[in-house]
Amino acid sequence: MGWVDPGLYIFNFLNPAQNIADYGANYHSTRIPFIFLGWLSYRVFEPVLAQQMLANLCYLIGLASLLCVARASIARPALRLVFVLAIALSPIWVRCFVEGYVDGLAIAFALLGIAAALSKRLDGSEAVRGPAAGAAAAFAVATHPVPGVFASAAIFMIFIAGATGWRRLSIALLGAFCGGLASLVFLGLVSSWLGGPFLFLLPSAETGARGLNASGSSFVLPLSAWVHEGPRAILAPLALVVVMAAALLRRGVGPDRRVYGLLLVSCLALGIVALAEVHQRGPLQFRFYASYLLVIFIPFCALLVGAGRDANSRKDAALAAALALLLLLIWRWDASVSFDVVWALLLGGCLLTLIAFALRRARMGLLAAVSVLSLAVVTDGELAKTLTVNNPAKPRLQAQFAARIHDAVIAAGVSDQRIVTWFNRESAERATSSRAVSSYRLYFAGTTYKFSLFDGATASMGWDLTSLGFEMPKPEGALYRQLAMLAKRPTAAVLLCIDAAECRRGALQLALEPSLIVSERLTTRIEIPDLPIVHLVIIEMASRPRPATRPS
Repeated sequence: MGWVDPGLYIFNFLNPAQNIADYGANYHSTRIPFIFLGWLSYRVFEPVLAQQMLANLCYLIGLASLLCVARASIARPALRLVFVLAIALSPIWVRCFVEGYVDGLAIAFALLGIAAALSKRLDGSEAVRGPAAGAAAAFAVATHPVPGVFASAAIFMIFIAGATGWRRLSIALLGAFCGGLASLVFLGLVSSWLGGPFLFLLPSAETGARGLNASGSSFVLPLSAWVHEGPRAILAPLALVVVMAAALLRRGVGPDRRVYGLLLVSCLALGIVALAEVHQRGPLQFRFYASYLLVIFIPFCALLVGAGRDANSRKDAALAAALALLLLLIWRWDASVSFDVVWALLLGGCLLTLIAFALRRARMGLLAAVSVLSLAVVTDGELAKTLTVNNPAKPRLQAQFAARIHDAVIAAGVSDQRIVTWFNRESAERATSSRAVSSYRLYFAGTTYKFSLFDGATASMGWDLTSLGFEMPKPEGALYRQLAMLAKRPTAAVLLCIDAAECRRGALQLALEPSLIVSERLTTRIEIPDLPIVHLVIIEMASRPRPATRPS
């Protein structure tokens, strides 16, 4: 609780045009496929249900991508169903969608593009495969550039490696280019309609360029400081395992050589991940970046399952039942074992996966791989907090709290005004930790910050873009930056506190500000089970007119 990124997307779901006009376009406001789906969901449903419907919709798109990957790689329908269920029900796949972040949707679009390029059902139809793959890759790039760029490179190399003649290769590549360009133009028009820039990729490109030019990331811990208790890093060895197995069986998994292109790009991507870790860029430290390795793991896993020699539909059904039982047990398991044992099991599972796939024992390889992924989730502190059944720090609590704040803004009659927020992070974190609600910890430039319930909830109002500071009632530079914007739009401040006296001190500080005229619009409190009682004060603010100067 306290992770702000999903809330910053909600901020842009609610009123993208006004937010971009007030604060400019940034990479959160220009992930157009995700922003549009969220905007649509929040127009149709009330906030808490809207967020749930958005997660379900993205999960369904992800399920469709798994079906397409399976159809492109696995001939037997029964084994195809086993593969889809094994991935779709695994905790690591579900986590990509439940947190309200873009990683699940971006992975889904990337997989759709790779599946179209690998599809055996579209052989001889480059005029269909090319545009379909290019369009999916463009949607992936627009959702998040990391899986999108990988998918684009993979599609290009798949077409190159599988070419049987210049004419068919030209048709496929031209089709992919036209499909991608048409999709980007369409998304640019959607961005303009939502109030954003037509060239919506520029903010993400600028952010990425700044990150590449920096000597390192201020958010990254040394690998030794987190990997021992971060089993999510097993995604990298597991992706390497399926790539190695596919390389060993390259004739079996790709008789038409298309898989060679995917192998080349995947090896290059894994090398970049290794270099990034060496140079402290930290792609595996963050669960949403680590999850992008699924774009490598899932297609190769499907190809290896399709190349298996163990053909028996009854065994397929038995494996499906075993997987269902295994996943049910894992979902209900709160692990508390030594991390040395965990890593031994994970690496042993990776070795078993390699041996099983190399021997073309598809079922055993799939079972071992899914078991490794599931064990990594339930023993990883960050991932387990998201998914374990009895954890009080579920996203729904934060969503309910944010929705109650928005309801209070509407009740105060200031929903048409610019909303700024003010709270004391330290006192909020103390109160939530006393109620066994976990806080999100963020390492930045040598300091670990504990983000509280208030951080996560006010992210849906802009967080640092709209904050008066995080040490209420102490005035900070953020307070005066927000006061300088009062002339642009009418503004109301939402003060949040656990102790009502703290809100009163904050309101008094605003009232004593010589440049302000303030009026209190609403005082209330928010009570949600499993959360502390929160006091809320809404204050309308206006600039005090300057006295007219008398002529000399």
